[in-house]
Amino acid sequence: MKLYSQSGSNRTAVLTLIPMATLLIAGCNPTSTPMIDMCQKITQNLVGNVSEWQEPGKSETKKMATVEVGYTTSDGQTGMAVCQHPKEYVTSEGREEDTGKYRVAPETMTLNGVPVNSKDLVSASLGATKQIVKDTAENTKEKSVQLARDASDKAKELADQAEVMAADAKVKAEELAVKAEALAGDAKVKAAELAQEARVKATELAAQASELSAVATEKARTAALEATKAVQDQLEK
Repeated sequence: MKLYSQSGSNRTAVLTLIPMATLLIAGCNPTSTPMIDMCQKITQNLVGNVSEWQEPGKSETKKMATVEVGYTTSDGQTGMAVCQHPKEYVTSEGREEDTGKYRVAPETMTLNGVPVNSKDLVSASLGATKQIVKDTAENTKEKSVQLARDASDKAKELADQAEVMAADAKVKAEELAVKAEALAGDAKVKAAELAQEARVKATELAAQASELSAVATEKARTAALEATKAVQDQLEK
């Protein structure tokens, strides 16, 4: 595989074989732009271990998207890679239709201004694709583990809240039971008081009725005597 270095205005293509283990070293975490991920991975596979990436650039035309990635290797060398990604087309009823997207894999690439040949580009792209898939899977796994951890923490928090609420409900129920018992006691006392008052009132009413009955009896006796006397007086005449 070819590595490219630049000195002054002279660009030299240097033929160097990079072991496959080096090709699969992860140089950065996945970004939100697949084309940038791919260009960075390919660049890393071509130059070796990248210790730092510069802020990537991206521009688009009707037919091509261009990605620029600056880098610094572990031994302090800096450089710039430019990847060009063509538009994607699909064939429908014998015609090619624009999908509105660009290919993730670059069609051409330059490293420090020197074109990367097709063979090296395909080889580096293959390693980059494998690494992107691996990085994405690991990133997804990490997110899944974190989500599971967050869910577990949330479940514990909710369980603690439920336990506190249950304890509060138990205390509240006990308070209500005491109040109900107190009210029942008060009601019992009140009922006894009302019963006593009713008995006293009934006794008073009975006495009044007895008195009225006696008065009525006396009046009836007097009326009867008067009537008898009146009859006798009439007979004597």
